[in-house]
Amino acid sequence: QAQLIIRPATNVQSKLAVDILSGNMNLQKDFKVSRLGLRHYSLMPKRPAGDLKSIELVLEYKTHLVYKLHLVTKTGNETQLLLSEIQLNIAFSKETFSFKPPQGVAIDIEEVD
Repeated sequence: QAQLIIRPATNVQSKLAVDILSGNMNLQKDFKVSRLGLRHYSLMPKRPAGDLKSIELVLEYKTHLVYKLHLVTKTGNETQLLLSEIQLNIAFSKETFSFKPPQGVAIDIEEVD
């Protein structure tokens, strides 16, 4: 059965993955960084990071912003994120984001720790 887990950002399993997207980190400090290609990097956490095993990042050619992430967990789960139409410092209302899970999806809402 499909499952949706809703949790506060403070409860995410890997704060490092969230910090990468938000720009709130020093990659050299938190990861062993290996270059895989021109704008393609592999990140291995230097300290335990929840279930996170590795992250691959691909940077956009013109802006050098991250547009592709491939996350791998210690259990073998993989998540690939493709970001498009990236805009920085845009104001928006809470109503901008809405999500309606498909019928039959089990929903687990976690509370703030």
